[in-house]
Amino acid sequence: MEEQKQNRLEKDDDFLDEAVDLLIQMKRINKRKGYHRLLYSINHKSGKRRMLHVVLKVAAVVLPLAIGGIAWWNMAGIETPKNAVEVAKIMPGSSKACLYLDGGQMVMLDTFVENRQIAEDHGVEIHKNEKSLVYSNDSILTDKPVKMAYNRLEVPRGGEFNIVLQDGTEVWLNADSRLIYPVAFHGKERVVTLEGEAFFVVKRDTARPFFVVSGDQKVRVLGTEFNVCAYPDESLIYTTLIKGRVAVEVGNRQLTLQPGEQAVMDVNDKTLNKQPVNVDEFVGWRKNMFVFEDQNLEQIMAKLTRWYDVKVFYRNEEAKNIIFKGNLPRYAEFSTILEIIEKSSDVKFEVKDHVVTVNL
Repeated sequence: MEEQKQNRLEKDDDFLDEAVDLLIQMKRINKRKGYHRLLYSINHKSGKRRMLHVVLKVAAVVLPLAIGGIAWWNMAGIETPKNAVEVAKIMPGSSKACLYLDGGQMVMLDTFVENRQIAEDHGVEIHKNEKSLVYSNDSILTDKPVKMAYNRLEVPRGGEFNIVLQDGTEVWLNADSRLIYPVAFHGKERVVTLEGEAFFVVKRDTARPFFVVSGDQKVRVLGTEFNVCAYPDESLIYTTLIKGRVAVEVGNRQLTLQPGEQAVMDVNDKTLNKQPVNVDEFVGWRKNMFVFEDQNLEQIMAKLTRWYDVKVFYRNEEAKNIIFKGNLPRYAEFSTILEIIEKSSDVKFEVKDHVVTVNL
């Protein structure tokens, strides 16, 4: 027991040294090379460990220190931004959503902290537990004509929420997203409508295919895991497949995806294409990470503004096109995220009253 305890302490010391070294590197990094050099350094230090694990573990040490005070930044020789006090007030998103029942009744779900039944809609019990909104699966699916009753789940900016539909399908909604779905599934199809971003784990039912409708796009599945990103203020809809197989339909055009592939629909001209992708970039949010693979600052800030519920303005249009690559912890304080971006580029941020101004 004493030997195991000593080994754990030695590992903690080694890792703490690594975290401090990372902070020092953030100060010394060549700003024009940005994340590429920083992540190269992290990756080669960790030997057999994967880069993602190192970033997560370093964040686990660095973030509590940042929350407790600024001393570690000063120790590493890193200057504290002038706007750190203001930015520190901006915290990451949390579990919250609003449920609209078929009759129009609204239920604020983040006000329920205990496991309990919160409503009954058309004979289906709706429960709220610590992690999810759960619809009773006791209702019998039938082919007989039945009046369909629908609920709507809305997740605000700065929020996220998980729901288990009546058929057992699980859906994780990202910030600023809306899902419309039947209280109970009847007939030969299971159809939901999504606006925003969601990760689906569909309960397999060969007799009743599952459809996700987002504008002019329809995704057809039997049982699988996939992510759909369909925000109304963006010109592209991304459907990324993790497991199983899905068919993406736009008008008369249809594409079949294999795991690791992504369908991209252009909202303006209705074109549909597919491409191989690093799925972590598009579902990293489910693992509490922002994963950026050569994304520009405008794309990155779009994700951050939804999650931290802030607005962004650019004083220099060219700043939108600066490219970054790397991983950031999704539950970090906003100040930490901005500091990392500033120290890996020529970008400067000004923050006041949840409004971010980007400068070069």
